[in-house]
Amino acid sequence: MYRSFVLALITAIFFFISGGNSVNAQFTISGTVTNPSAAPVALVDVFLYDDQGNPLGGPSIITDGAGFYSIPGIPTGTYGLLFDPPKVSGLLSKFVSPVVISGNTTVDASLVLGNFLSGFVRNS
Repeated sequence: MYRSFVLALITAIFFFISGGNSVNAQFTISGTVTNPSAAPVALVDVFLYDDQGNPLGGPSIITDGAGFYSIPGIPTGTYGLLFDPPKVSGLLSKFVSPVVISGNTTVDASLVLGNFLSGFVRNS
């Protein structure tokens, strides 16, 4: 009887230390954003969306000088990521979906160059 009590106690302690079940687990999405030359892109805004395409609030995530970003505290589920580079970079935004999270996940993004037009519109 003493042995089964000790075994049950050890199992309970292990369960508690490991965080219980995976339903409440939270993970990290991270990765690197690059340009067509594979150079890192800094100051890219990274936004998280739910599986219905709705933006999820939270602190602003911006890539660092190495193009790296990290979003911690993400529960298991399906998400989308929007990478929005600075307008002066000449790069286009990119939406990546679906991103299925069941553990720490790496999502790298390579942004492409775009053409921007500016000027005035006048009627004839």
